[in-house]
This record gives sequence, C-alpha cells and structure tokens, in this order.
Amino acid sequence: MDVMERALNNQNVVKNNDRTLALESLYEKRLHALIISCSGVIYRMSPDWSEMHQLQGNGFFFNTENTKGDWLHDYIHPDDQIHVTLAINKAIQAKSVYQLEHRFLQADGSLRWASSRAIPIMNENGEIVEWFGEAYDITERKKREENLSFLAEISKDLSNLSSANEIMNTIGEKIGRHLNITNCLFAEVNELKDELIVRYAWHHEDDLNVIGERKLSSFVTEEFRKIAREGKTVIINNTQTDRRTNANRYEALNIHTYVSVPFHRDKEWKYLFTITDTIARKWSKGEIELIEEVTNRIFPRLERAYAEEAMRISEEKYRTFFEHISEGLSIFEIIYNSSGNPKDFRYIEINRAYEDHTGLKAINIIGKTLLDVIPDLEQSWIDVLVNVAVSGESIRYENYNQSTQNHYETFVFSPKKDHVALLLRNITERKKLEVELKSQKELFEVVIENMHDALAIYNPMGELIFLNAKSRKMYPHLDEKTTLNSAYNNFQFFDLDHNVLPIEKLPTARVIKGEKIRNEKILIKRPDRNQYTEINATPNFDENGHITSVVVSHRDISDMIQNQQTLKEQQEKLIKTEKEKSETLEAAIKLKDEFLYLITHEFKTPMTVICSALQAIDFICKGDVTERMGRYLNSIKINTNRQLRLVNNLLDITKINSGNIHLKMSNFDIVYVTKSIVKSVEIYASQKRVTINFVSTLAKKEIYIDEEKFERILLNLLSNALKFTTPDTFIYVSVSVVKHDKKNFISIVVKDEGVGIPLEKQKVIFERFGQADTSLSRRAEGTGLGLYLVTLLVRAMGGEISVQSEEGKGSAFTVLLPATKPKLFNEVDISKEIIINNQFNSGDDRIIQAISTEFSDIYFD
Repeated sequence: MDVMERALNNQNVVKNNDRTLALESLYEKRLHALIISCSGVIYRMSPDWSEMHQLQGNGFFFNTENTKGDWLHDYIHPDDQIHVTLAINKAIQAKSVYQLEHRFLQADGSLRWASSRAIPIMNENGEIVEWFGEAYDITERKKREENLSFLAEISKDLSNLSSANEIMNTIGEKIGRHLNITNCLFAEVNELKDELIVRYAWHHEDDLNVIGERKLSSFVTEEFRKIAREGKTVIINNTQTDRRTNANRYEALNIHTYVSVPFHRDKEWKYLFTITDTIARKWSKGEIELIEEVTNRIFPRLERAYAEEAMRISEEKYRTFFEHISEGLSIFEIIYNSSGNPKDFRYIEINRAYEDHTGLKAINIIGKTLLDVIPDLEQSWIDVLVNVAVSGESIRYENYNQSTQNHYETFVFSPKKDHVALLLRNITERKKLEVELKSQKELFEVVIENMHDALAIYNPMGELIFLNAKSRKMYPHLDEKTTLNSAYNNFQFFDLDHNVLPIEKLPTARVIKGEKIRNEKILIKRPDRNQYTEINATPNFDENGHITSVVVSHRDISDMIQNQQTLKEQQEKLIKTEKEKSETLEAAIKLKDEFLYLITHEFKTPMTVICSALQAIDFICKGDVTERMGRYLNSIKINTNRQLRLVNNLLDITKINSGNIHLKMSNFDIVYVTKSIVKSVEIYASQKRVTINFVSTLAKKEIYIDEEKFERILLNLLSNALKFTTPDTFIYVSVSVVKHDKKNFISIVVKDEGVGIPLEKQKVIFERFGQADTSLSRRAEGTGLGLYLVTLLVRAMGGEISVQSEEGKGSAFTVLLPATKPKLFNEVDISKEIIINNQFNSGDDRIIQAISTEFSDIYFD
C-alpha cells in the first residue's frame, strides 16, 4: 500500500467514525508525520485545482503552507502546462485519480521530470472537497529512456552512413544538440609523436573551431594520460580549478568543462572522443554513460569507414594509375601445356597506353592469346615471359619490335600466381634523341676545343679534370692532374689597381666556394711576361645544393688593356687641350661681355642727355618750335628711344648672364597691374586702328613679383603684337589661374591676329638675336633681343614663357608666373621700394617713358 492509499484510509476512518476530537487530532498528527517522512513531493489542492493549499517540497520545491493560486506557472514547464490542465479537467469530471508524467521547475530553477498522482477527497454527498497528491522525481529514468532512444537513432545512422566525414558530422551534431553542449570533437592520438589530431569537431556557431593538429602535451597532463591509457573516462567539471588541466590553454579555447572518453585498439590508446562546454557543469551519470556508449559504437564504425574509404581510394588510385600511366600495361593469364610448362599467354586486361604503343585495341585482343594476336612475334619476347612465369623473378630490358618498328623499354613481372604482366614504354624518340645528343656532344667538344677562351674544369677538391686547347697553350705547365694550389706556382697576381691578390682571393679559389664570377679582370705576372686576364667562373650544383664541378674561362686581354691605356692617355691629353680652349673661350666671352657692358653703358649716357635735352625743348621752347622743327625733333626722339631701348636690353641681358640681376620682389595685384599697362598702350594701338581687349577670370590676385620687370615683359609682348598686327584687328590680353606640374600658376596670355610665326621659327624667337621674319624689319624694326630678354626675366621670377602660333592667323604668347611666394628669392626691404599703397600708377613718368622706349621701333601711319 503506497502513501496516498494509506492517507486515504486514514481520512475515511476519521470521516466515517464520529469519535472524539482528541482521536481526530491524533490522526492529523499521524498524517503530518507521514507527509514529512515521504521522499517525494506531497501536495493538497482545491477541488477545482485553482489553488494549492499545501506543498511539502522535500528539497524539490519551496515548501508552502499558504494558499497559492499561480502554482501552475511557478512549478510546471511552460510546454507541459496544457497537458497538465487537460489531465486535471479529465480527473475532475470523472472524479477519478489524476496521474501524469511531466516536466517541472525545481527550487534552484533547473528542469526535471516528475511522475505526479493525486486522488480526490469526497464528502458524504460524493462531492470533491480536496485533492491529495504525491510526485516523484523520475528525471534519471526519463533521461535513460531518452538516451536509449538517442542511441537507437545513432545506431540507425551508423548503419546508413558510409563515409567517415558523414558519420562524424551527423553524430557530432546530434550529440551536441542532445546534450546541449558547444563542442563535440573526434581526435586521433599519437603519444609517441605527441600529436593530437582533431579530424572533425562539431561546434556551436558562436564557439571556436578546434579542428587541426596540436601537441598532446599542451592540453593533456600526465595524470590525464595515465587515466586515458587505462581506458577510463576523464571527467572535468571545471577546467579552471581542476589540477589535471592547463587552465590558461583551455581558457584561450573557451572550454570550461569536458568529458573525454579514450578508445583503445590493440591495447594502444588510439582515439579520443570529447564533449566540451563553455560553462562549467557537473556531468550526470546518465550523460557520462551515454558519451561512453557513443564512443564504443562510433569508433569501430569509423575504423571500418576509414578502411572502406582507404580501399576505395586504393582501387581508384589503381584504376587511375592503370588508365593514365604513360607506360603500356598488359596482364596475361599463363596457359600451360600437358607437361605443365607455359606455352602461351592470354590477354586479360590492357590499358590505353598499351593500345597507343602497340596499335592493338582491347576490344580486339582481350580473351585471345598473345600468339593468336601476334603470330610472328619475335621468340625473344616469348622467352622473357616464360622465364618470368617459371622463376617468378622480374626482368627489365630494352628491345626492338620489327612489326611496329619501335624501340621499347620493357619490364616483365608476375603480379600473382599464374599471371604475368608486361609494362612497356616506347623509347623510340629517346633513342633518336640519344643519337642526336651524341652528335651534338661531339660538335660541342669540337667547339670547346677550338674556342678562343681558355677553359678549365675543376672538381670540388680543386683538381683539374679538363683543359681545352687554348688552356693547354696559354698554360703549358698544367695538365689534368694539377691541383689548384700547384697551378699558380711561380705566378704573382694583382688587381687592376696593382694590389696583391692572395690565392684564396683569386676567382678560381672563390668559385669553388660557390661564388659566381663575372668579367673579373686581374694582372698575372708570369716569369715570361705580364698578362692581363678576364675571368668568368660558374659553380655547378646537384639537387642537394652541393658543388659538383666549377667551370673557369680565361681570356688574355693584355692587348685590349694596353690599347685602353693608350686611348686613356690620348683622351686625357685631348681633355686637357679642350679645357684650355674652353678656359680661353670663357675668358674671351667674359672680356667680350665686360666690353659690351662698358660700351653699352657709354652709349646710354649720351642717350640719356639727348632725352633730357628733348624734354627740356618740349618744356621750355614749346611755343617756338615750328612744325618742321617739330617733325625733326620727333624723329630724333623716336630714334633716341629706339637706341635707348637697345642699350637697356643689352645692359639687362649682360647683367642677367653675369648673374648680377637684382629682383625687387613684392606683393602686387597682378590683375590690376596687367589691366593698367594694357590701358596705357591703348593710345598706341588706336593709332594703328587695333583694338586691345582685356579679360580676367579673377577679380583680384596678389602674387610676389618684380613690378618693373613685369612691365618690361608685358610691354615687350604688346609691342610685338602691335608690330605684326594689321589695322582693324584685335589683340587679346587675359589673366587666369592654371595648373602646371601640379602647381598653381598665374597665366598672362597676349594673343594677336597678326602674321603668325612659322613652326620652325617658334623656338628661335626666344634666342638671342632671334627673329621670325627679317623681311618685316622695314615696317617693325628689331634686333631680336626683346623676347630673349623677356625669357630671361620670366625665368628669373620662377616662371615660364611659351608661344602658340599659326602662319596668317596670329600668335598667342603665354607667361606663367608662380601663384605663391617663390622660395628661391629673398624678400627685399619693402621700405626701400617705391611702392605706394601697393598700387600701380599707369600715368607716372616711368611707365610713360617705358612705353615710349618699348614702342619706339613701331612705325605708325
């Protein structure tokens, strides 16, 4: 009689027996003692199970003496609450015993299985007044049942799966999901090599993959090994606290608990099956038994899968080898006569190469005998096959087949009893090549023997093994028995700087040590003469990197060295003569420049006086000058300015070429300055009925320039444009920013619609005295110095000048000036400059005089 039945009898006794309250109290006490002594869970429920009146948890639940309405939510697994409710309703309706197995939540929050049973307590009217129940923990039994079911499923998988990878992949994932762990690995163990090879490891998607080779000693202690050698399971609940583990290494792999089951084969620890998790846990007995059982089932199946796979691979390799080797392979079955001696051989199998080598096709010969297929086969072939069939010893030889007219290398062997195999390679091409190589070798030996360089070959010990004819002639004391040390007796060696070379520094000695020598020249002082020699030497190596021989070539270059020395002396004399000529020429040029500067300066003084006198006449005698006198004075003024322009240009060119140019650099608004100069020359342009248009993409742009030098540049370009422009045309002046050599430059372009410049003359115009067309000199006088001076001034300010022109359509001169402050120039003291508010006054005397001078060689109608 179980506890519940005993309790029911006690309750019925109390209800049916109208005894005293004392007796009733006694029964209540006995019932309470019975509940306390029970190992399971005892509970009391309201008639409709909506409330729990009492719960004695006995360690599985928290005890409660108070009424609890939310007991279903607190104690029953969410997935089982519907099943529990249905079973309760069925028991209430039938007023029968409630009985069900379900999952429940323990006091510590863990999940377990329970078998629950409750009986209704009814009054004298047959109405349920209370339910009295008990529940027992059946988790271990349920887990054993689940494990048995899981093992049955595993066994089914093992019988259906074929390859080792499929087995490990399927089983690993299933046991990982079943045990709710993060890693499941299959490893091979080799204690002798200290290897742990993980062939496969199922792992949770968030966990590390541990597939690969590792040192066994890095993860397994000696105590672990001892347990594994005994075939016992290693259980580690916490890798960080268990002394049998290396905590740091397992922490790096995020492994905090594991169960490892060793598997032995022939008394040797060969495999290891390991279950791991990232959280420390206490492994239950059922879990460990399951892991051990899986290990015992899977590794024998894996071994069989490995063997089957190896057999399959072996068969595939054999078939691949058989079908794809370049040698022809045929297998024969031996046919014996009545005396038991081989008399013929029947074709069993041939490969494609055999068909290619012999021209025989498998479809025509398989099943037939060798003599049926080749009746006139040479007896030598038959004899070889018979010898192998009788003796069982293999034979390799070369022969010639008259029917196919091919040479064969043949290997005959007996693969098994009553069978012989013939492996042949067609070596006809090799035989032809051998003949050709022999011919080439003879030719090569003739070439080597008759070459102009002395050639010697040494072995690794420094012993001569070959000398060609030139070597024997150049060094008659050498022979093929000479060693490296004795070969140099009575010789002295020097480099080309006449430094002594010891024997160990000589090319031949160095090449034996593995150094490659190329075109090294030395001086050999022989007893009979001095010999300059060019040496090349190469070491030869085998497949292991060891020197097998060295080849050394000597070339006598004494005549060449002598010629070079003679040529060098002549060149030194010539250089000395040319240097003297150059120094004389430089002195003459310097004297010429000094004379030119002096004479030009002397020219400038009277020109300045004449200009001053003309200015005085304009100022003092303006009313007394007749029209005729005015024409003469104007002619004097124009020619004086023209002469002054020439003098100024010559002086500036001389200064620049001598390095005496002085730039007065400062910040100027290039747009304003350019526009002002253009405005200043419009009056001259209007006299030729030429319109000057100015345009700028910039409103204002300050750059670092010499304002006076820029005036000279722009006025010269405008003067040239006016010289060669016909009336009723246009001149365009533009200012913009452009990219040049990845830097910003200010571009000033002066474009005209004049006669243009021929292509072959476009470089000449920037040279000294360069003119594009001297035929225009009558209309526009010039010396060819203007653009040369402009080029020098532009370069001095760090800029560039170029031209684009087409005959009959005009020219465009482009000046590029740095948009930033040049680093090569030193900024002068601005206080010394005559600059007022950084502005340019186009009406001052200097610019007027500059324009008059620059435009003096232009004739106006």
